[in-house]
Amino acid sequence: MLELIFIHIHKTGGKSMSQVFEDVYGKSSTFRLNQNVFRGLKPSEVNLRTLIPGRTNVLSGHLPYPYLQQIVKEDRPKLVTWLRDPVERVISNYYWRLSLDRSKAAEEGIAYTDMTLDEYIHIPKNQNRMSTFLEGLVLTDLFFIGFLESHDQDMEALAQKLNWLSLPRIHTNINPAFNKEPRIITAEIREEIKRLNQQDLELFQEAISLKDIINKEV
Repeated sequence: MLELIFIHIHKTGGKSMSQVFEDVYGKSSTFRLNQNVFRGLKPSEVNLRTLIPGRTNVLSGHLPYPYLQQIVKEDRPKLVTWLRDPVERVISNYYWRLSLDRSKAAEEGIAYTDMTLDEYIHIPKNQNRMSTFLEGLVLTDLFFIGFLESHDQDMEALAQKLNWLSLPRIHTNINPAFNKEPRIITAEIREEIKRLNQQDLELFQEAISLKDIINKEV
């Protein structure tokens, strides 16, 4: 029976949340599910029970909420996720894509390494990603919501709310190749990202306004 699910939406840098949960709860009871196992399938065509080891209590992964709804209904686990400023998220994801080798880009059929930021943001699948991942979820049903902008403080608050005895050390992991890319982003591009990601902007603002309510100690 699942007790805790962490919905990854974007990379947080450093030690992943999956590794943190593994440190806290142990390898035998934690599992990270790769969304590639059900890529191309509708939520109604996926039975997570068949993909998750039976001993798993803590699940994490890049898991859109529509694929989790049935198991959430059955197990009623604590749901945790992290959000990020939508404009910064899109920009960061673009540069992360550029850092991938060409073979990985080819697997997706899109040559991200040859794409400008302006081209990237106009691809529909790159827009409103946070809203897509959390579609169908009422934010107040979350057990905890964190923000990349306040990552360390939110990690401490999560650890306290989950009654962890200690917070695993989180190492900063910086990819030198990733950071060599220049990030000169014009005001016009930022405004266009906002225009194309209105749902995420609204979600982000709603999450900020509800953070204290969602994260309060019970």
